[in-house]
Amino acid sequence: MSGDAAKPAHYQSSFDAETTKQITDALTAHGVNKPCFRCGNNTWRLGTGYFSFTVQPDIYNLTLGGPHVPAILLSCSRCGFLAFHSTLTLGIQPPPKGAQ
Repeated sequence: MSGDAAKPAHYQSSFDAETTKQITDALTAHGVNKPCFRCGNNTWRLGTGYFSFTVQPDIYNLTLGGPHVPAILLSCSRCGFLAFHSTLTLGIQPPPKGAQ
């Protein structure tokens, strides 16, 4: 597909409908509407949950807990390219613990 920014990306999701809408609305509002830059495909799959990148104080020791960057995952449905997006930047608030 072409890189036409006017054509919205298509998302496949295993999140519930409300969460999927919250995420896709946030992605759209932030201009995340381009096809996969690796293969040109315009269909993305949302990851099956939230991801967390732990901020490490140094590269030699693994620290569990502490600061982290929460993210959602998009994967290209054709080539599998992975793209992570910060939920903080997108303004996405995961549901309260135990709500799902």
